[in-house]
Amino acid sequence: MRFPDASVRRFAVRCLHGLADRELVEYLPQLVQVIKSEPYHYSALSEFLLLRAIHSVVVAHPLYWHLMVC
Repeated sequence: MRFPDASVRRFAVRCLHGLADRELVEYLPQLVQVIKSEPYHYSALSEFLLLRAIHSVVVAHPLYWHLMVC
């Protein structure tokens, strides 16, 4: 939220690409909170998380529950 510039947000998402699935799961609560503050539903972060969830149940299951709780 402190960085509304879309290019800064895209850079941050590119930095997340290097994380393994289990590492990414550790940051999911914070990332879900970031999604809630995104100005649009379609964003680099939401696309990244959905693609990772499609390819890995290790990410999909916790992501689902974090989204349901929030």
